[in-house]
Amino acid sequence: MYKLTKLAVEDFSSIYDYTFQCFGERQADAYTETLEAFLNSVADMPSLGRDYLAVPDVKRIEFQKHSIFYKIELTDILVIRILHQQMNYMQHLIYV
Repeated sequence: MYKLTKLAVEDFSSIYDYTFQCFGERQADAYTETLEAFLNSVADMPSLGRDYLAVPDVKRIEFQKHSIFYKIELTDILVIRILHQQMNYMQHLIYV
């Protein structure tokens, strides 16, 4: 199972909104459904991600044009941020 931080929820919502505005409801639904399925896969196999050395105890995995940053907890993963590949990751992970 995966959990989202408040910022990750905002990221997810922003991804949906942007995709909706640019490509329509059908594509926004499809993209976010695929993202949710991917997050479930990562939760099932949390070691899929690579250590993100810039931030201790954080892993990073790519999903299409986004990077997902997460921590492994006892039975779940905690998704910290879902950031577009063109974003400055450290600027958005500074308070993690």
